[in-house]
Amino acid sequence: MENETLEEKTREVVLDTLREAQREEKWLLYLSFSIILMAVLGTVVSSMAEEEVTKAILMRNEAVLLQDKATDAWGYFQGKALRESLYRVANQLKADPLFTQESKRYEQEKTVGKQRAEAWEREVAARLAESDRAFHRHHLLRTAGVLLQLATAVASLAALVKRKSAWVVSLAIAVGGVILFLSGSR
Repeated sequence: MENETLEEKTREVVLDTLREAQREEKWLLYLSFSIILMAVLGTVVSSMAEEEVTKAILMRNEAVLLQDKATDAWGYFQGKALRESLYRVANQLKADPLFTQESKRYEQEKTVGKQRAEAWEREVAARLAESDRAFHRHHLLRTAGVLLQLATAVASLAALVKRKSAWVVSLAIAVGGVILFLSGSR
């Protein structure tokens, strides 16, 4: 009878040990899955961050090109304004219908030149604003990518030392990265 009791206790201890091992393996499975998920998400977020910085640089380049057009338009405006003034002064010195007609023509051309220059400047401002927004999104996404990479490293460390507390810390860091990702991807 003592032999049966010892055998039952041994069996119970072995079964408890197996159950504990299965729970431990299940936890490691979730840990492994979370590491893979964090690594993939970190890669995607970092790629998006690079796209945003590229967009920001392109918008700045377009703004520079458009600023050249605005500068040319302002030069056109100034040339027309100067000619208009010269014809107006000439008309004051010696009244002539040709001077009046040319003065009016240059005044109209000056107005068109001013409108074009202002339109180009609005385009420049729009490109610069879009560039600033893209840089802002880049910074948010880049920080999110770094947080996700850090979370991956901490989760890997949790797997090495088999500590659930380290895994929980990595999940918290990953959540911070996901929040930044969501705010930066809008």
